[in-house]
Amino acid sequence: MCLVIFDAAYAWWHRYHHLSPPLYKHIHNVHHQYFFPFVWVTQYEHPLELLAVSLYSIVVPVALGVHPISEWIWLITAIQLSVEAHSGYISYNILYQTFFANNI
Repeated sequence: MCLVIFDAAYAWWHRYHHLSPPLYKHIHNVHHQYFFPFVWVTQYEHPLELLAVSLYSIVVPVALGVHPISEWIWLITAIQLSVEAHSGYISYNILYQTFFANNI
């Protein structure tokens, strides 16, 4: 559930920044200034954008009242998905491969 809510909130946030010229020019454009596929470019962003995404990541599980261990699992998963998305590779099942590599 955390992934669904976070993904919807972030999709809205991201789209809004692309549609609003001032937000894109002064906030979101920083993220698009880095042109090379590199996993940690996911964190190459304006401090306000980093703060907002971090708050989305933390507030969603807290609002849902999940167990602290589930929150840690969610945060690790969110970071993994973000890093994978910016790696330059297409791998739709990297989490599956991480935990069940012997089954592939």
